[in-house]
Amino acid sequence: MKKVLSVVLSVALMLSLSAVAMADVFVSSPSTNPTPTIISADPSNPSWDGTVVITGYGDRDNLPPDKQDEIEDAYKQIKGASDVTSLNSDLKDIAEGKNINPQNLLVSDLFDLSYTGSNGDHGIVNVKIDLPSDQRFVALMQFINGEWKIVDNAKIVDGKLTFSTADLTQYAVVVDGTKGSPKTAQNDLAMLYAVIALAAAGAVVLIVKSGKKCGQN
Repeated sequence: MKKVLSVVLSVALMLSLSAVAMADVFVSSPSTNPTPTIISADPSNPSWDGTVVITGYGDRDNLPPDKQDEIEDAYKQIKGASDVTSLNSDLKDIAEGKNINPQNLLVSDLFDLSYTGSNGDHGIVNVKIDLPSDQRFVALMQFINGEWKIVDNAKIVDGKLTFSTADLTQYAVVVDGTKGSPKTAQNDLAMLYAVIALAAAGAVVLIVKSGKKCGQN
């Protein structure tokens, strides 16, 4: 019986390790998220005649090759992160300043900002985006030269994400994973742990009962 019990516990441990490996810092797959709606994007250069375009990760095939590579690199960095604060250390202080446990931070949206036309002299662009996760908003990160930077001026105004930027690159919206929809990566993972624990406990009980019956016989 000890050998069988050892096998059961080993299987439970392996399942737990697999669950850890599946931990995700995205609220849901960004490939299935609709592209956020851009309300306005006003350049500081009044003579600029281009247009700012927003593209969600799920629509990345519409981007030129270099932009596709950038947003996919951004995705890989987020996907491979152990937690969101590992992408930018300032997130920990931002979360704690809002009385949020840094471990509860998740990324809700990943999108690219680009412009049409050949003239990139747009200056500072004041952006306003309709963001479904606005009530959970914690911070906005920008992907620049392979690193995540905090957009310090990003905030929610009248339910819209507003910020100013001189560089049109990739952005990730960081939210409080404990608010809004209860279906988050952490909750899914916690439920998986519970199922594993119950399954292991049930197996142990059955083994013990079976051992007692064999002893009686």
